[in-house]
Parts: sequence; structure tokens; C-alpha cells
Amino acid sequence: MSLDCGGEYNSSSGIIRHPLNDGNYLNNQNCTWIIRASNRITITLVWFDTQIRRDYLYVRDGPSMDSAVIGMLSGIRVPSSVPGPVNTTTTSAHLHFTTDNSTTRTGFHLQWKPYEPPEEAGW
Repeated sequence: MSLDCGGEYNSSSGIIRHPLNDGNYLNNQNCTWIIRASNRITITLVWFDTQIRRDYLYVRDGPSMDSAVIGMLSGIRVPSSVPGPVNTTTTSAHLHFTTDNSTTRTGFHLQWKPYEPPEEAGW
């Protein structure tokens, strides 16, 4: 896999930006990124711009295509409308980006870090 279209990361935090350059992603892409960390992971979108209902980013809770889907994204999300973070229940995540043969867009930028459970309200 080229770094521009997939890869494997063994790190507790990092970023994935696709494409790496400032242009649009390509048609007919089938990209996979696998994240392995020592703890659960929180994945946050910084920005997201794909062809709606044609190009998708699937986020799975685990290292394989067989892992449960915890996020399926398509369309345009500006910073003010980006969905909240996705949290894994395992120490890995499988991201799969697939595009069709028509319109391309600017892609996405996401970051991951160790999951931090919300603090409980105390008295």
C-alpha cells in the first residue's frame, strides 16, 4: 500500500489525511488504514469532503474488515458540522475508504488519540 492510499500505524496518536497533497482524491480508490494502539482509541474528524452517497469512509472497531462498523461517512462536513468523535472498544481500528468512478473531492483529515473516558460528576 502506498502511504497516500492506506497504511498501518502502531501508535497511540497520529493523523491521517487523504489525499496527502492539496488536490482531490482519485476515482476508483480502495484504501485501508489500520491503527493499532496500546489502549482504546478516539478518532476525530478535522474535516471531511467526499461525493455524497458515492464515496465512503468506513470506521471499524477492530483491525479487520470483519470488525463491527462504528462509523460510515459520506458527503461534505465543514468543521461546524463534523460529527463527534468515534471511540473504539478495542485497541485497534480499521478504516476503509472507497470511491466510485465519477466526481472526486478534497477528501478528509482525521486524528486519533488514546480514549479518555468522560469524568463523572461528583459532589
